[in-house]
Amino acid sequence: MKCFRLASLALILSSHSAMADTATVQFDCLSVPYRVIIDQLPDQSLRYRSWLANADITSKPDLTLQNGTLELSGSSSYPISNYTFKNHSYSYEIEVPTASDGITLGTLKVLKNGNRIKSWGCTKPGKS
Repeated sequence: MKCFRLASLALILSSHSAMADTATVQFDCLSVPYRVIIDQLPDQSLRYRSWLANADITSKPDLTLQNGTLELSGSSSYPISNYTFKNHSYSYEIEVPTASDGITLGTLKVLKNGNRIKSWGCTKPGKS
């Protein structure tokens, strides 16, 4: 009985520790070439992770960027979240307008030295 209690306590403590290390997904974007997940880490910083669209997201991301910024614009009834992540001369921008019906669409843009080189529309995975 004593071993069972110690094992249970260890399991509870490890689950709390794991919960403290988890990130909160802010936006999950599926575009034709990429799957991008933006999440907020426990220290409140923003992280960008991307994979090819058909890749398993439990695998290592093709690109990970830390310390993104979030700017809010629009109105209270139609807010727009603008996420920006920098990687040397490249910027990755994700614009997420939230429609009043709750369906979120977005645009993923890649810029080099401030000039847009590519953009894609994205939706939430599982939505069409």
